[in-house]
Amino acid sequence: MMRKTLNKISIILLLLLAGVMIISTASAESPIVTGAVPLTSPTAKCLATDPLPTSYAPNASYYTGLIQGIWQGKGWSADTLLQSSCTPANVENYWNNDATLKYYNNMGHGCTLTNNPPFACIGLDFWPNDYPNGTVGFIPNSWIQAAVPAYGLDNLYAFVDSCYSFTGNTPNAFLYHDSVEGMYIGANTQIDDTAAPKCSYLFWYDALDLGQSPQTALNNAMAATGMTNDFSMDWVG
Repeated sequence: MMRKTLNKISIILLLLLAGVMIISTASAESPIVTGAVPLTSPTAKCLATDPLPTSYAPNASYYTGLIQGIWQGKGWSADTLLQSSCTPANVENYWNNDATLKYYNNMGHGCTLTNNPPFACIGLDFWPNDYPNGTVGFIPNSWIQAAVPAYGLDNLYAFVDSCYSFTGNTPNAFLYHDSVEGMYIGANTQIDDTAAPKCSYLFWYDALDLGQSPQTALNNAMAATGMTNDFSMDWVG
């Protein structure tokens, strides 16, 4: 009788130990979770985002692909988030967790909300895009500046090709995380949805393929697309 009892106890202990091992293994391999969306930590050097519907800006995705091609031509890992994949949770995952992120381009709306002056950008619209209300698919500047962790925002070179994205606190929110160096380009006003995507593409081409300084590359890209003085640049380092 005692032997049977000991056998039962041994079996129970083995089952309990197996359960602990399963839980421990699952915890070690669980992906990062943002809200209800399971996300793995990205490791791309470059990221291009385009949340705009093709019906609104038909060439935005095209030029986003060309920018990705410039980066990949350098042998760098380059990811894109297009339309429905370009949600706040997915974008924030890169900004929070991608310690290898160096270059970033966004083609989308700079959000002013309906109850704010049109010259005060208070954040960026992603997907689902409801510009200018900014109540869904929206990342406010306050979130960007307060992001913790901010591995992907640290020392980032960013071209935010969005209306009014150089107004309000948007530049400061991005540059706030730069510990050594960083660059931010944004729009001073409402920009043309046809010319703007080409302008950001030409900037990356002139800067990376032709070796021009960032300011010279921006000036040349604006001149080539008739957008002179539409964009401004600030930097750290």
